[in-house]
Amino acid sequence: VLVPYIENPGFFGRSEILNDLRRQLGYDQHQGANKPRSRVSLYGLGGVGKTQIALAYVYWLQYTCPDISIFWVHASNEGRFREAFASIAQKCNIPGYNDPKVDVLLLVKTWGKRPIEIGRMTDGEASQLLRTILEDTEIPTEETSLLSTRLEHLPLALAQAAAFIQENDVSIRRYVQLLDQSDSGLVDRLSEPFETVGRDSETPHALTETWIISFEQIERQNAFASEVLSLISLLDRQAIPEDFVVNYWCRRQPKESGENKEAEVVTALGTLKAFSFISEDKHQSIDMHRLVQLVTRKWLVEKGRTAEFAQYALETISNIYPYGRFETREACLKYLPHAYAVLRSKNTSTGVEGIARASLLHCVAAYLLYSGQWEGAEKHQLEATNLRKAILGEDHADTLTSIANLASTYRNQGRWEEAEKLEVQVMETRKTKLGADHPDTLTSMANLASTYRNQGRWEEAEKLEVQVMETSKTKLGADHPDTLTSMANLAFTWKDQGRHADALALIQDCSLARDRVLGPEHPDTLSSLAAVENWS
Repeated sequence: VLVPYIENPGFFGRSEILNDLRRQLGYDQHQGANKPRSRVSLYGLGGVGKTQIALAYVYWLQYTCPDISIFWVHASNEGRFREAFASIAQKCNIPGYNDPKVDVLLLVKTWGKRPIEIGRMTDGEASQLLRTILEDTEIPTEETSLLSTRLEHLPLALAQAAAFIQENDVSIRRYVQLLDQSDSGLVDRLSEPFETVGRDSETPHALTETWIISFEQIERQNAFASEVLSLISLLDRQAIPEDFVVNYWCRRQPKESGENKEAEVVTALGTLKAFSFISEDKHQSIDMHRLVQLVTRKWLVEKGRTAEFAQYALETISNIYPYGRFETREACLKYLPHAYAVLRSKNTSTGVEGIARASLLHCVAAYLLYSGQWEGAEKHQLEATNLRKAILGEDHADTLTSIANLASTYRNQGRWEEAEKLEVQVMETRKTKLGADHPDTLTSMANLASTYRNQGRWEEAEKLEVQVMETSKTKLGADHPDTLTSMANLAFTWKDQGRHADALALIQDCSLARDRVLGPEHPDTLSSLAAVENWS
């Protein structure tokens, strides 16, 4: 069972919907003549409990039919969808899951719908929810009915209200008074769709009211917690690593001790969980309900603080997102939806913000390049290159790295002339700025040699590759990964030239060294080993 959320011990009711779900999917003990369906969708207003119903069904099925595999797939966006499928492939050890070029969606897939509407809670279900959360079975029905009616029988709003009541030890009637005293104009504004937030950004008044009351309390009680909610509202709302919050705190309070850091972060997240603004999954990542995210974003617009927290979010993700390669592939995939979320903001393209944006674009492009998504890699690398040119200058080391990676995207698409032009530019500039034997210069020479080899220009490729290999051995050492890469490149050029014996001897040496230095499962090791087997 691969489900990111723990079972909700406080779930109850919804028996008619659960029975309908079991019946339609063929797991009802009283299954009649109707043929079970392979797919059933749950639909309804935000906050009515669709996710909780799905979780209740999943855990019921796990207990009832322990031999059945259950996989939870987040489908809020393409990145999250792919990440879920990649996780399934890895956990189930599906052959080929670690191949960066494989279509993971097709890999997992190769191993008529009737929707069920989820309505609002009944008065009885709402009363039971409040009594369970408040741990008081003696609450009069008229009080629970008063609050549930006031909050439109919306489970998410009721949960937030109950959390506030419990946290502040106030009565239900006192909480209803607070609702009545709310700024009705602010409630109306934050409930309406915001063009800057998205067309589908309307939120129920009940949820907006409870959000405002709780958020104002959090601002007074723990200002850092309110900042955290504002920050994470601009990320993807699912699977937000706690490390993001820690990184944000460290940059906001650079002189504080590590003990204070841990205490502040734990307290802030605990406060947000206590008020039902966020939840925590099995992997200690943070989830935020879509409606909570929407109201928080609209509050930032209302207060004129969107650009401020968009900058914080960008700097946080840029600071943490690793450069895409084999060793970082899992972290890159995990963080990718959050990177996409902050990159959608176009208000950060100059100065420090522009540099952070360019760095994130560069690292995301490297991951897309590693995973064979050439068009996406080109798009992100081109923007990173243009930003770095504008801010840092044409000859800056970071700019040259982005240009070199952009050339790699062209080369992988067979656009040889465009790749060669950029690679010559980078190589010559690095020779002038860094020297002919600098590792970055050698990398640019190797890239240009690859472009020559792909065009069948064997002698030009060989000349550069011999120079790169010999210099790398001297400067970096015979076992350095870059030296081993240069050996493999030269071996492939010799093979293309028909020098089979020389190519085989060199690739054998390379394969043995890679197995020792990188490990037997590294893609470079596997690539050179495959060459040895094919050429022998």
